[in-house]
Amino acid sequence: MQWPEWLFGLRAEVDDHRALLGDLTAAHTPIVWTQHNLTPHFNDPERYDPIYSLWAEACDVAIHHSHWGLEQVTARYAFKPDCRHVVIAHPHFGDLMGPNARVERDAAAAALNLTATRRERGLPDNPRLRIGVIGAPRPQKSLDLVIAAVEQSRRDDIELVVWSHAFGDEMSNDPRVVGEIYDHVDRSIYDLRLAAVDVIALPFVDHTMLGTGTAADLVAAGVPALASHWPYLAEALGAGAILAGQTVASWTDAIERLDHDALAAARAALRQRRSAVSSATIGAATVGVIADLLGPLKPPQRLPLRTSDTVGRTP
Repeated sequence: MQWPEWLFGLRAEVDDHRALLGDLTAAHTPIVWTQHNLTPHFNDPERYDPIYSLWAEACDVAIHHSHWGLEQVTARYAFKPDCRHVVIAHPHFGDLMGPNARVERDAAAAALNLTATRRERGLPDNPRLRIGVIGAPRPQKSLDLVIAAVEQSRRDDIELVVWSHAFGDEMSNDPRVVGEIYDHVDRSIYDLRLAAVDVIALPFVDHTMLGTGTAADLVAAGVPALASHWPYLAEALGAGAILAGQTVASWTDAIERLDHDALAAARAALRQRRSAVSSATIGAATVGVIADLLGPLKPPQRLPLRTSDTVGRTP
């Protein structure tokens, strides 16, 4: 299990979860819970913390995507004493990426109409440095932080493309900033977006999330991150994350200093990390944990055929 809040819908009550846990306990069903959030994205801890507490008290194995995440969630919720806690990184799914992930940067930008947009704004076809923001809008993801940093930058060779705006967001008037309302796109478009940028900005400033799959996508694609000082990112990306701090000033400074050598070093670090967090590697580790919990699997029993099962069969 990963998100208890989805078991009954958004308005479920504590008693719904308590009843389900009672049934699972009566059936001797073990519970493995992958920790993705400290509290759901709905930002309603008064409603959901009691629900998460119930599951923590019943959890047999808690899988954490980072050591930092383990510390955070065990400080917030009281797990039962014999719960086993293991750290298994978030996998990447690079095998699912199609040919668009390997398109040359400027060709990918043209396919996404970024080149045409720049021409309309009177800018050269392609910048020296293109920064992207991908993924769904989150309260923890400060678009204002990275947009303000670009607006304050003195560089005229950069572009920021934000594919993560929520409805109602105010768009920047800076010609170097392109903004789009977030939409769930298919794999081919997502891969093009990763190919069209030099670095992805991860401006997370509030840490009720315990991880983000975006970091795993960057490992798969070999795209560096310009990242806030969120401890999860340091564990998930290692030297593939170029740290930019938590303020507009620190992000502006990081953008001013970002160059080819820094990006090349980050890409190399991501390539070295790729096999360690592949879906095959992480899947095997996860299966191992579940197998340890369940014990040796008994071979399936062959039940004797009933007479009716053999009627009409050819010997």
